[in-house]
Amino acid sequence: MINLLFTLIIVNGISGKIQGVVRDIDTQEPIPFADVIILNTEIGAATDENGYFYILNVPPGKYTDA
Repeated sequence: MINLLFTLIIVNGISGKIQGVVRDIDTQEPIPFADVIILNTEIGAATDENGYFYILNVPPGKYTDA
């Protein structure tokens, strides 16, 4: 099982952006091409080759990461 560390920045407004980086919790190495999905939605993105992701046009609300 891979443990992941998520760093998230949530910007509020009419629609927002969630951005961050996905890293292995043990090695702190970025995880490229991982899928990042907002729970209970179909909104998401894949990380780039450096583990960074950006999800645009996120509706206002409270979201949980796993």
